[in-house]
Order: sequence, then C-alpha cells, then structure tokens
Amino acid sequence: YQRRVHGISEVKQMEKQELPHSPGKSKDILESSSYNMIQIIHAFQGIATDPEKKDIPTAREDIEKHFAKLEAVLTEKDPSYKYPLAKEELLSLVRGLIKGPFLKEVLFNLDKLDFETRKSFILLFTNFMKVKLDSNPIVDYLFEFYAEYLDYLFSKYSEKDFTFCAGCLLRSFVGYEKLHQTLLSMEYLNKLAAFIIEPTFDVASDAIDSFTEILTHTRPGGVNLTQNYVKENYVSIIELLLKMVNQENFFAKREALKLLNILLVQEGLKDVLKYFVSSVDNLKLIMNLLLDPTVVIQYEAFLLMKLIVGEHSQYPPITEILKKNKEQLREFFMVFQNEREDMKFLKAKKTLLAQLDEFKYLSYLYF
Repeated sequence: YQRRVHGISEVKQMEKQELPHSPGKSKDILESSSYNMIQIIHAFQGIATDPEKKDIPTAREDIEKHFAKLEAVLTEKDPSYKYPLAKEELLSLVRGLIKGPFLKEVLFNLDKLDFETRKSFILLFTNFMKVKLDSNPIVDYLFEFYAEYLDYLFSKYSEKDFTFCAGCLLRSFVGYEKLHQTLLSMEYLNKLAAFIIEPTFDVASDAIDSFTEILTHTRPGGVNLTQNYVKENYVSIIELLLKMVNQENFFAKREALKLLNILLVQEGLKDVLKYFVSSVDNLKLIMNLLLDPTVVIQYEAFLLMKLIVGEHSQYPPITEILKKNKEQLREFFMVFQNEREDMKFLKAKKTLLAQLDEFKYLSYLYF
C-alpha cells in the first residue's frame, strides 16, 4: 500500500513538470539500436491475443526494459544523450510513438501490466502529451479513438491496482480542451458517481478526485468549459450530487456536500445557487444534516444553510419555514461547534445568527 501511495505521489509531481528542452543536436531516439520496436509491439500483441498468457512474463520484461530506456532519456539519466534534449528531439520521439500500432497497443493493454510498469507509462505518457508545436500530436492521436479508450478505462476503473492508473489518465485528459469537453457528460459523471458510492475506499477516493476535476477545472484566459456545462446541466448535476448525499456511505455524502459548496459559491453560477436554495426539500435535507452525528457532515451542511439563509428573501416558502423555526435555529447555532476556533467559521456563524434575528421584522409579510 505504501508503494502505491508513493507511486501516486511521484506521478502527480511529474505531471506538473514540463519536459526539458533547449537547442541541441538532433537525434532520432526511436531509431537507436537500444530499441527493438518490433519486439515490443509483438510483446503487446502477445499479451492481447494469447489465451493462455504463456508469453506474458517475457513480454512484460521487454516492455519494462523499453519503458526504462524511455524514462532514462526523458529524466536525463541516459549517458548517450546530450541534455537537455532539444524540443525537436522530443517531437521526433512523439511522432515515432504514434507512427505505428505500438502506443495504441500499450494504452489498451495497461491492465495486463504490473503496477510499476503502469506507473512508468503514465509518467511518460502525461509528459508526452505536453509536447507540442502547432498542436499536441499525442492529444490529436488519442482523440481519434478517445471514446473507445474512455470506455476501456471506465470498464477497468474498479479493478484492483488499476484504479490509480485510470484515474490519473482521466485527470490528465482534463488539461486538454477537446479531451475535457468529451468528459463533460452526464454519462461519465454518472459512472464516476457509481464508483464514489461503492464501499471500496481506494476506488471511491480516486473517483471523487476525477469527478471534481472534471467539474471544476478552469483554464486561465480561455473558455470556462466547466461553468458553461454546469449552467446547461445544473438540474441533472444537482440531482446526482443529492443522490450521493442521501447515501448511507459517509465518504460519498461528505464529498458530494463539499462539491455542492464549491459549485454554489462560484460567481458565474448564480442560476445554480437559485435553483438549489429555492427548494423546500433541499432546506429540509440540510436541516436534518445539521443533526448528523459526524462533525464533518454538520459543517458542510452549515455552509449550505448559510447560503440558503442568505438568499431566502427571493423565495417566500423558504422564508416562511425559516421564520417558523427561527427560535430553534438560533438556539441551535448559538452552541453549534463552539469548540471550532476557525475565524472564518466564527465570522460565518455570527453572520448567520444576525440574519436569523432579522426574521422578527418579517411577520407582517406572511401573517
């Protein structure tokens, strides 16, 4: 387990790094005698087609050596190359990788490799995706069979030791507009929600990371795909999040409440906030969650309650319920999580109490 966590950390760090490039002597890495590409391709084809899996150990050994060589070049540990590599060299390498069946064979057979080899591939692949001139060759290549590949990743998502691989790749795809746009679909969000609800923690925790990244990722200076998508589909999205909130599964409940809070406070999603706070059923749900036995759920419910109280004046049915319960609510919040010393929370609670005090001036509106 420690090895897995360490591996995830390594890859996430590498994903944030740019590949080194500077002027240098051009060299076609793929044509180096160190590589036997035909052998590697045959190894993957053997894994995919051998019903008795007799050749898998040999194939894995060849593949591991291949990835080790690639990784040594990209991490500047191969003494036969001058570093840092020129950008032209990296482009040559990427074009070579997408020239034949090799890369597609790797992508669709990752589940048949051991964890360490998968980790090496993800490190390499996510860095190759960053290499571009006028466009991203790897991204364009992947897009040709992207829907098919997403089906493959989702079909393997909950398999032991493959969750990390699938999730890491999905989150890397979000960084590229046309790949992200495809993932912004209720079909894929529903699939991830199903993984979040399931009892296996490794699967659920990875799935919520992917779910959140897909719905909240922004690009500085570019079109905000996520906000546009949420604006067009907020009814389905809110219903899906509330479905998770109503699960007995603590993790799903907590993470869905957190994501609701993230979405509802975004400046460009006022219509989503209005839709949520205008519902009497949502108000009743939040009031019940304030009584949840876990402090974390109580706190997330408090943040949502603060939003509802702050917007109540536009929705008479909500105002009426709050007014009828103002005394009980005020007594409840006076002692609510008094042990918490977070200044932001204390300020929010003070504001909420002040807003509840204002209800005594609203009697003439409803009676």
